[in-house]
Amino acid sequence: RIVWKPKKAFVVGAGPLGLLTTMILRLRGLEVYTAATREKESLKAKIVSRVGGTYVNVRETPIGILDEKFDLVVEATGRVEAALGALNLLGPNSVMCFLGVYREKKACEEFGKVLTTMVLGNRLMFGSVSSNKSHFQMGIKDMFEIKRRYKNELNRLITKDLHLADFKEAFNSGREDIKNIIHFKEWKR
Repeated sequence: RIVWKPKKAFVVGAGPLGLLTTMILRLRGLEVYTAATREKESLKAKIVSRVGGTYVNVRETPIGILDEKFDLVVEATGRVEAALGALNLLGPNSVMCFLGVYREKKACEEFGKVLTTMVLGNRLMFGSVSSNKSHFQMGIKDMFEIKRRYKNELNRLITKDLHLADFKEAFNSGREDIKNIIHFKEWKR
């Protein structure tokens, strides 16, 4: 049997989930590449760099032209095109995790080729959407370790901190927004 010890990971998407994934994979000692559409001077790219990852701007370097192979690929955009492109990044004996919810209903003409590559390369695909109590406990431990190791990077994910009266502003996301939070006052019955 194969003992799986991943060394290189590729995260597709640099939203809150993609950036948290990048941070956690770095905590685990993996070499991490994170791809998104923002420029290399963007807040997202800077966060990836500050935690020791490599940022890839897919507008400059589309996923489809990347020649490297990875042990783990995590798709966190919810875009069909990104997910299909990321399948080509899988190396032999690798794993792909889908965290997005795919709304597009596009047919893949080459899906047979994709499946054959998965089988012949001994690759695994899975999706994840839920967690149980132990996963949340593990997440809290990881967040404390991220805070300890990378200082303020976790806080940088919150780009708008709003009061309830300003809730509409949360839906007016700017290019640098990552996660917006709304504070609710104490609720009385």
